[in-house]
Amino acid sequence: ENNPSTTTTTTKTKEEETLEVWKPTKGVAFIYNPAANKGKSKEFFEKNKERIQAIYQPVPTHILETQKQGGGYDCALEAVTHYKCDLVVACGGDGTVNEVLNGIVDPKTKKPRAAMAIIGLGTGNDFRRTLGFADNDLEAYITALNDGYCKNLDFGELQSTHIVNIEEGEEDYLNAEEEEKQDEEEEEEKEESQKDDKKEEQKQKPKKRAIQKRRFFMNECTYGLGGAVMQAINSQKAHPFGKTASFIFHSLYQQVTFENKPAVMHFDDMDPVQMVQKMASVCNGRYFGNNMIAAPRGRPDSGTFQVCCVGDVGVIESIPILKNFYKGTHVQHPKVHTMECKRFQASPLYPKDHLYIEMDGELFGQLPCEAVKHERALKMVVPKDFESHQPQPLYHDS
Repeated sequence: ENNPSTTTTTTKTKEEETLEVWKPTKGVAFIYNPAANKGKSKEFFEKNKERIQAIYQPVPTHILETQKQGGGYDCALEAVTHYKCDLVVACGGDGTVNEVLNGIVDPKTKKPRAAMAIIGLGTGNDFRRTLGFADNDLEAYITALNDGYCKNLDFGELQSTHIVNIEEGEEDYLNAEEEEKQDEEEEEEKEESQKDDKKEEQKQKPKKRAIQKRRFFMNECTYGLGGAVMQAINSQKAHPFGKTASFIFHSLYQQVTFENKPAVMHFDDMDPVQMVQKMASVCNGRYFGNNMIAAPRGRPDSGTFQVCCVGDVGVIESIPILKNFYKGTHVQHPKVHTMECKRFQASPLYPKDHLYIEMDGELFGQLPCEAVKHERALKMVVPKDFESHQPQPLYHDS
């Protein structure tokens, strides 16, 4: 019913025939961070508020501002549970897209409660490149919303390990002998006057334990070098020169100092693969790191992840590899390995090794981890030339 009639002026191209034309009927929510991208997000909404509200009239349109870090999740949850919206638009970068995705997907059924669209207003917009939206072309997003072309896309789900503080009175799982020995050492150190301050701080430091957390993702997850960069940024209490400067500094610093570590990987039901790695990326989209083509053959409706592993390369050897990421030719290097799978598992060979995970531009735990695909489960608004921006399908329709 929503499809345009077949006339000389509305005849669909072959690309458009692979897409569904759909419009929301219950409600629409636009979610944005007014402080994002140095205020450009707020500027966009101030300039285009009336146009945005007119797109889906008379369907109710809600413009929701995030109030804190992670606020995209809260707003998306409010949109689908309180306002009963059947379309939620993530207006920001990859982090906002991730937050909104997790807000609209039911954690029990693992099914989205609304369709999704994006407006790339953030500093990191790698997933919009996969969809086919050009740099700095904000009009293209408005056009896509007006056209209503949609595609059912995959999204991933990651379970990873998180080290958390043990609450007072909670079982700490320490071996009794180790705990007694630890107390003796602390008492000895406490007697040394020069270490009183440090020891007092250590004594008050809470004990920790490992728990498992799950989160959905739209673009990619990367452990190793990329995770180490995010861990370093998050550990920094303040960013006097801004987060972009911190990212550049820690990226360069970790590139020089990061120690490659062995990990054991499982691809679906294949035999495990052990490899010393600089990094590994599990991709639903194609891009990461602000326009690096991590998965040249990846497409978000293929039903499979594209996994890219950079092996045991040193600083000098990794320079041309990283450069070739921008062209997608890094996969030709003999120490770069790619694999296609629906389920991916990884764990450090040595349990004491910490391999942190970056997910859609944010830190999310460390190995061991498991990623699974939810195939073509999310209705996403896409540009009408979506197909021309995708590599040849890696699946075969029945």
